Amino acid sequence: MLVVILAIPFIIPTMIFASSAIHEVVYINILTSIFLLELPIFLISSAAIIKSVIRYQ
Repeated sequence: MLVVILAIPFIIPTMIFASSAIHEVVYINILTSIFLLELPIFLISSAAIIKSVIRYQ
């Protein structure tokens, strides 16, 4: 469930990008910057979840 919540920020821009007919350079740059900003956060939170799962098993 937590993984789904964490994936939402990735899924929404992807859906917007896929449904949008306008492929402007500015729009792609914004998406790229959002993705690059959220990637480290996503990796850290994923690692934390994996560690907690391993600990409780």
